[in-house]
Amino acid sequence: VCMSEGMELVVARSAAGSLGIEVDENNVVAGNSGQPALVLGDTIVAVDGERVGARHISQVLTPGRAEYTFTVVRDADAGAAALQSVLLRLCAEEGDADEPADAAARRAAKVEEVAAA
Repeated sequence: VCMSEGMELVVARSAAGSLGIEVDENNVVAGNSGQPALVLGDTIVAVDGERVGARHISQVLTPGRAEYTFTVVRDADAGAAALQSVLLRLCAEEGDADEPADAAARRAAKVEEVAAA
């Protein structure tokens, strides 16, 4: 799998205060309704120059800021990975996936934390 070098993208909050993105437990963009520079499947590796590491981005975001600089790695197969993540979550919500429902609920809660941060 070919990955590009990390690139920096500015991510701004909407008027309602949301970042408009969903990020899975691996900091991969799984949904995007408000950040045109981000692509489904982008992996967020740093926020404002601080490496994310094993943490979820919700642990790195400074609450209340109007914008952040994300460093992302874009995989050539990013779209397929993001689609799989979204489909697994949707199936888990309906009880049709191999993933336990409590794991899907924890992941959805993390996404909400990011949106609220």
